[in-house]
Amino acid sequence: MDRKGNDSDRGAINRIVKEHNATVTDLRKYATAKKQIRAEIEKSKTPEEIRAARNQMYQQKTESQAKISQAEGLLQKIHQLKDLAINRTELIRKL
Repeated sequence: MDRKGNDSDRGAINRIVKEHNATVTDLRKYATAKKQIRAEIEKSKTPEEIRAARNQMYQQKTESQAKISQAEGLLQKIHQLKDLAINRTELIRKL
């Protein structure tokens, strides 16, 4: 009867059940999130662990920057070699 616009007891019960199920699902998600937050708090690090993690991140950053600068240097050398090869072939063609 709900399809025709007439409210029925069965339809009302179904709506209440859907609301209840949605509420239960939300409460379960809330409980899971709460457990995760508590676990993170319990895993809190000491200042020494935080410093070690920060130093490791800094070291990784500097290593990455060094690799990038090395790659840029190699790229410049490759371009120089290409230019030399092009100039050399042009000289050979002129002869």
